[in-house]
Amino acid sequence: MDQAKLNEWTPWLKFNELFEYHGVIQGDPGRARSKKLRQHLGKKGTLHSDDGFRLRSHYASNGSFPNETKILQDEVKCPLLKGMVGCYQIRISHQGVHRNYIGQCAELDDGMRKRITQHFRKLCNIPDHPYQLKLPKKDRYTKDDARGMPRGEKTDIKFKELGKMYREKHNIDPSDPEGQFWDLVEIRFVHVDPKKKNFKKKIEKIEGLAIIAFIFENECPPELNSKNELVGMVNFSNKLDNFLKLKKE
Repeated sequence: MDQAKLNEWTPWLKFNELFEYHGVIQGDPGRARSKKLRQHLGKKGTLHSDDGFRLRSHYASNGSFPNETKILQDEVKCPLLKGMVGCYQIRISHQGVHRNYIGQCAELDDGMRKRITQHFRKLCNIPDHPYQLKLPKKDRYTKDDARGMPRGEKTDIKFKELGKMYREKHNIDPSDPEGQFWDLVEIRFVHVDPKKKNFKKKIEKIEGLAIIAFIFENECPPELNSKNELVGMVNFSNKLDNFLKLKKE
């Protein structure tokens, strides 16, 4: 699709329409953000930028990714741009089971790109990966190597648990750039004008409405959301009250 319209959700987009995953390890030290050598899944070298996740519409001259994307922009346009703020929904589907997350980002520099890829990194959870735990300490990728990840953050626990479940139960590893996991991922988003004075409140409202709409359509909250978004909604709706009671039980 062409560039997304303001205040309008995009259709569902495949992961590779928006992002590329190159894996955490890259081999060209001339383009590395760090000269430290690390190892993962049998590959040893320097670290990729952003743990290997690249927004297709963005090229950073000081990053480790090539100038051209794997799928050329002329062939498949990437409608998400660096700095776009708003709300997004991630859906991971496998064997008829869907797992969803609805989130928002009002940060103006990187925008939704950074927040979405933070979720992706937690799915990979490379510092706690079984492969890493068997390596000599000098070769391990640790939490100190992760870029753009808030220290001590306790959200997105469900993403880590989901990544672990895929590895152990389905033998599908999110951290493997040659694997099939990212074919299971879809994303849609809505972006708002950050020049408007009330843009942050607007983003919060859209996120809240999207979560409520999801609950009424699916009779459950988004499966990967950890935060309780329904605080203050008791006695607003009989249908919602029944859902809240069932959730407590």
